[in-house]
Amino acid sequence: MKPLLHPKTEKELKSFVATPPQAILIVGKKGAGKQTVATHLAQQLLRVDTLENHPYFSLYGDVEGSISIDVVRDIQHFLSRKAASNATTNRIAVIANAERLTPEAQNAFLKTLEE
Repeated sequence: MKPLLHPKTEKELKSFVATPPQAILIVGKKGAGKQTVATHLAQQLLRVDTLENHPYFSLYGDVEGSISIDVVRDIQHFLSRKAASNATTNRIAVIANAERLTPEAQNAFLKTLEE
């Protein structure tokens, strides 16, 4: 099922798919559909109908509690593995509720983005 998107959001997502950046930050109020937009974008970038059990997609932070540096290390490891295909998009990691990253996790994640 395709999510309902505002036409401006749909246009921006198509632009991201055409020329994907290294990282995207989606910000909004709780319940605004940020995770839905992120997973929709991931499906478009990976050119799949479902992300369930997809080897190049991983969702983090979707459970209660803080997001530790160990989770960020898992993300770093996941992103560092090479994909078997020659696709433009190698791997996609979505961090839901990133505001719950501990200070140590925030610093480690920032380093990942810089690299």
